[in-house]
Amino acid sequence: MVKNNFFESTVVTLVCFAVIASVFVIPASAETDPGFTIGLTGDEILLSPSSATATVGDQHTVTATVQDDDGNPVESKRVNIDVKSGPHASYDHAGITDANGQLSFTYTGTATGTDVIVASFMDNQDVVITSNEGTCIWEDSGNNNNNNEIPEFPTIALPIAAIIGIAFIFNRRKEE
Repeated sequence: MVKNNFFESTVVTLVCFAVIASVFVIPASAETDPGFTIGLTGDEILLSPSSATATVGDQHTVTATVQDDDGNPVESKRVNIDVKSGPHASYDHAGITDANGQLSFTYTGTATGTDVIVASFMDNQDVVITSNEGTCIWEDSGNNNNNNEIPEFPTIALPIAAIIGIAFIFNRRKEE
């Protein structure tokens, strides 16, 4: 029987790649850095963290930071923080910034989904300045047994492809 080295080496390469790729898949929750902030310039407001993931029943805190044109914190500025969409869209908070130009808002998640949160204030020219959007993804606590989620594609497909490839190689060797 003629041996097809090219085909066999290609299958081995693909199987190895599938196994390596399935081991090094980065979970979606590790792709974001909730502590990441953006530098401010001018009379602006920043909402941080820009993204977060929390479990329903837990608390999530966002902080709005107001700066003047020189980058200094603005104390005693009235700021509004609003959950503008998502399962907690009716939640809002208004308050005055502290000596660091900051106002924080903490709320408890009661439902799954993604909240989009913004902060705003009125500058000295009576113009409303709006922050970046922050998001909080609220996930189920996992305490219920009705979790019917389908795993991500690499979680299923790559190990199956590796097993099929290995079975194919052993079957070919057995035939020789």
